[in-house]
Amino acid sequence: WVGFKASAPNAPRIAATFDKAIQKEMGELIGNHSIWNGGATIWAGGANLHRSPYEGRTHEYFTEDPILSAYALENMVSGGREFGCLIGPKHFAFNAIEFNRYGLSEYMTEQTARETELRSFQKAYESGECLATMTAFNRIGCSNLNAHQGLMQNILRKEWGYKGLISTDMVNGQNYFLPGECILGGVTMMANGQGASADLKTEWVDYEASNIANDKLLNERLHENMKYQWYAYANSNLLNGMDATTKLVSVTPSWQIMFNVLTGVFSVTLAASLGLMVVVALKGKKEEK
Repeated sequence: WVGFKASAPNAPRIAATFDKAIQKEMGELIGNHSIWNGGATIWAGGANLHRSPYEGRTHEYFTEDPILSAYALENMVSGGREFGCLIGPKHFAFNAIEFNRYGLSEYMTEQTARETELRSFQKAYESGECLATMTAFNRIGCSNLNAHQGLMQNILRKEWGYKGLISTDMVNGQNYFLPGECILGGVTMMANGQGASADLKTEWVDYEASNIANDKLLNERLHENMKYQWYAYANSNLLNGMDATTKLVSVTPSWQIMFNVLTGVFSVTLAASLGLMVVVALKGKKEEK
């Protein structure tokens, strides 16, 4: 949940307290940790509903009830924002399984969608506190969720007024997470675990700047998406201590220099000791002969 050097109860336990203060304190813990951990965005707050105990990520999702999940998520996100942390709920929306989850087609009526998982996420988004979210692998009907205009644009952006960044889930299928479709859907960043530069040169070469220069709609959406991305970062602890005159300079602290020197000395000493042990061992065998 919160990276290394910290641990906390999982989402179902936090929700099961039915205590807004505890839920907010959980967000504050994550937010405080984000400052020490150096990461302004923490992907936490699973608001998908418990449909089955075998679903694979149930331990990350709050409850089977959309109202309780909605309050737990809003409180946790609010607590994180007090420390400038962008707690990013996931997986928006309708992630039902963990195994072979990309390409899964979810069918439902709009009423079902709004009364179940969308309600779990809605409260946090409408509050204005939430400025980061992660989408899901699955489809809605036959449409890739990230490209679904009805969900991503009409509901999330326009109806709920969400102004934060949107990340895909891990891109492990370049032919499924097509950048053009994701951009038009409102995605601001691709969670690419396989190397962005390699993908652009092979699978995504059609989306290089020179090839999309004449696509007016795609370029307009790119500019719009980047405004949301930078707005989210500008309202996070990523900019703590910075203003218009700030200059970023790479500095190696004195303790790091000393640590590196000591590591080198110990490494050389260890190598010399091992070498001496080998020499002594070989000399002893010769004397035995």
